[in-house]
Amino acid sequence: MFYVVSKVFWALANPLSLAVLLLIAGLIAALAGWRRSAGTATAAAAVILHLGGWTTAGALLLQPLEDHPPRSRMTAAAAVAVPALRRQPA
Repeated sequence: MFYVVSKVFWALANPLSLAVLLLIAGLIAALAGWRRSAGTATAAAAVILHLGGWTTAGALLLQPLEDHPPRSRMTAAAAVAVPALRRQPA
């Protein structure tokens, strides 16, 4: 259950998806006659699209997620020797 909830959450929390949802909410609010809510939702979507797409803010936020974990300090000789020690005698 947690897997499904996390996938749905991150699909909606994605900046592009969030901006599209805000634009849809702004359109619905405009059709319903709620001008202030429509303007707020549309402005929020524009800010998200601008910060995520045309500045380096999106790249800066994604950089820690894309960094690889630090390399192991194991040498090549140790990497060969360690599996050999695990072999069981026949």
